[in-house]
Amino acid sequence: MDKYINVKDINYFYIPSRGMSVEKVASKKDIDNIQYADVEPVTHAHWIPCTHVIHADEDCYVRYVCSRCDREIWINHSSENLSDYPYCHCGAKMDEEVK
Repeated sequence: MDKYINVKDINYFYIPSRGMSVEKVASKKDIDNIQYADVEPVTHAHWIPCTHVIHADEDCYVRYVCSRCDREIWINHSSENLSDYPYCHCGAKMDEEVK
C-alpha cells in the first residue's frame, strides 16, 4: 500500500550545487520518521436524475440516484440544489462529468 506524507513536515536543508546555486534536499532518515498522512483515494460519481417527481403543495421534489451505489436523495428544488450534496454517503465525490 502506498504511504503519503505532508511535504510541509519535511525539514529541508540546502547544499551548494553547480556555480552559485544551491539544492534543496532532505535526508531519507528524516522523511522516514515523518508520520504518514491518513489519506484515501477519491472516488468520483454523479447524481442521476430520475423521472420520479412528487408535487406537494407548492414544492416539487425530484429523485436523484448515485451513479456508484444507487443511493436515493430527494431534492426540493424550491429550497435546495444538487450542490448542497457534494458527496454521497458511500464517500463518492459528486463531481464526475457525465458523458
